[in-house]
Amino acid sequence: MHAQKTDSPIHSRRSGFTLVEIMVVVVIIGILASILVPVLGGIIRRTNEVAVKVEINSLESAISDFKAKFGCHPPDYIKLYETQQGWVGDAASRAKIARIWPRFRFFSPNPSNPLKWDVNGDGNFGSDTFTLSGAECLVFFLGGMPKRDVSGGIFMTGFSKNPSNPFGPRTGGATRDGPFFEFPSSRLD
Repeated sequence: MHAQKTDSPIHSRRSGFTLVEIMVVVVIIGILASILVPVLGGIIRRTNEVAVKVEINSLESAISDFKAKFGCHPPDYIKLYETQQGWVGDAASRAKIARIWPRFRFFSPNPSNPLKWDVNGDGNFGSDTFTLSGAECLVFFLGGMPKRDVSGGIFMTGFSKNPSNPFGPRTGGATRDGPFFEFPSSRLD
């Protein structure tokens, strides 16, 4: 007769993990994560702190370079008006600009058409007011004149070395002063 074979419990194969084994693995992963997350967070925080310190040191250096070049710190507030004759400003703003660029021409008629003066090239003749304060002043005086690149991003070009028109374009082979600090274009929009 035939003897029936039965699998004994000792020789049976399991096809998966038990609930207890899965729970043990999850607990171990949780313990490792609770140890690693604060460590990684501290590394990221210290990296950010170092980046800020480097940027502050670069700004301090840029302000020192500006002062060495022009004999004063960047102004904290200026207000200039575009007129058909050129630039005009309140007395305090004119004094600040004169300290930096003593030969700057506030009134400088356009020889080709003295009634049409468009200082910033926007097509509005004699109608713009420029008020800069705080961080705007710092960006302007450390960065210079803003320009747009081909992708539409803003970058700073420094100032013309033409002492009578530092805000103007490069003329007559004149080079530019600055920029004293390279501001990221993502912060300028």
